[in-house]
Amino acid sequence: LKINYNSEYIVGNESEIIASITNHGTADAENIKVSLFEQEFEEPDEENLFKSKKKIIGSENIKALKKKETKDVKFKWKPSKPGENFLLLIAETKGDINPEDNDDSSYVYVTPESADITSYFDWTTRSKLYGDVFVNEEQQLIAFVRNRGKSNASEVSLSLYETIDEE
Repeated sequence: LKINYNSEYIVGNESEIIASITNHGTADAENIKVSLFEQEFEEPDEENLFKSKKKIIGSENIKALKKKETKDVKFKWKPSKPGENFLLLIAETKGDINPEDNDDSSYVYVTPESADITSYFDWTTRSKLYGDVFVNEEQQLIAFVRNRGKSNASEVSLSLYETIDEE
């Protein structure tokens, strides 16, 4: 999959995903079905196995592909959920001598249309600047707050809570 990571994928906005299909076989291939899916993973079951659901984005047919030839297939995709989206590409044709190499996948980050506030502590820089953390001593913390969404966020607050593990 050719994911243009310089592009911004936004919920509800149409984007283009390009799939490059190459015939690595020893003969020409015909009637290759190329399908792109949005895949969602569910929580693992009692046997710790993950299940997934596939939603078709699009399907195209390549009439012929000579050996060692590559063709691009373009798909239009309108993401429906923000965050990491898992895309799965599958190419299928009859008489394929190695069907195990007919899929590809990629994660795409999708920006929400609304505000999307995230925060994190920068422990690496903090420890370089201020040294080790000791019990019952005042500490300097470095926190970052970021809006990953397309809309402005207002009246944002950041709270710090101490979590104590009781063993």
